[in-house]
Amino acid sequence: MKRWKVAISLAIVAALVGPPVMGAWKLKPGGWHPLPADERERIAKMATETDNCTHFPPPETELSKAICTILLSDLHAGGRYESGERITWRYVAKNLELMAGAFFFVFLAAMILPALGARYWAWLKR
Repeated sequence: MKRWKVAISLAIVAALVGPPVMGAWKLKPGGWHPLPADERERIAKMATETDNCTHFPPPETELSKAICTILLSDLHAGGRYESGERITWRYVAKNLELMAGAFFFVFLAAMILPALGARYWAWLKR
């Protein structure tokens, strides 16, 4: 079998296995974040103006009611749970860089190491 076929096969396997082995596929978890004092004051002011989300100014919408209810529940809880890292271009780029690096390194190693090994073996036999 030709050396480059083996090298490409090994490099593809290394590129696919790289992110799971290195843990780069994991997203950072979310967590509980307490409300800062200025945000608590802003939500409390909004709650008093709307009488705890029951009375709104004339352009009353369902969206404003839902937002008010969510903010009021955040105020009562003292904070909010924020989701963790999302899949962004930075996350994709990090994984692609890892895959490309693994592919390149394993491909070069599979092409160079057998040639170096053959030369060393020939040198030992002299």
